[in-house]
Amino acid sequence: MLAKSAWLMDQGRHSIERAFAARAQACETAMRVTADMMLLHGGFGVTREYAVEKYYRDAAPLQIMDGSVDRIAVVAAERL
Repeated sequence: MLAKSAWLMDQGRHSIERAFAARAQACETAMRVTADMMLLHGGFGVTREYAVEKYYRDAAPLQIMDGSVDRIAVVAAERL
């Protein structure tokens, strides 16, 4: 979805709804994957010794940057 949205923008046929949907999906996926990584690593997943903790810290702000993912999904749905 993200690649399709970027390709459409390159072609000059960008769609804000597609971009919002791609961003929401990417943010949700990043949070789900990093949370699963932390669970998989157990106690080591929260230590700064391993990169897992940093990935989680990097993914968390994506949920609220430029508006929450839930709000972005609502805006995208309203425009469809």
